[in-house]
Amino acid sequence: MPLSQHVKEGVAASHHCVRIARGSFYLDRELCNLYLPGIESLAPLNRDGFVYLLPLFGTSAGGLLLKLRNARGDRVVHALEFLHTLGIDVESPERSATVRWVADLGGLLLEGLSAN
Repeated sequence: MPLSQHVKEGVAASHHCVRIARGSFYLDRELCNLYLPGIESLAPLNRDGFVYLLPLFGTSAGGLLLKLRNARGDRVVHALEFLHTLGIDVESPERSATVRWVADLGGLLLEGLSAN
């Protein structure tokens, strides 16, 4: 089933956030269940000054692994090199970004996290 069918029209995603800390993206279980069901890897993308997380399909798709973080089902993506290109390193203070599904790209826009 395509991801767009998992996301109900009109659902506001403003209550979902991705935490950025220690060179990684931290995604909670609810966010992954809603937008990334069955996804095992993501491609971070810096496009026109905006930051996106794009789901990749299939085991040979490459990208960064969406690893299981705990028994609750929260996930983590280690993205040290990508975050470094945004001026965010391991020592940077923790921050969070609200997410919004962008159907045209088939991925998540991290609002409030811009590529300088």
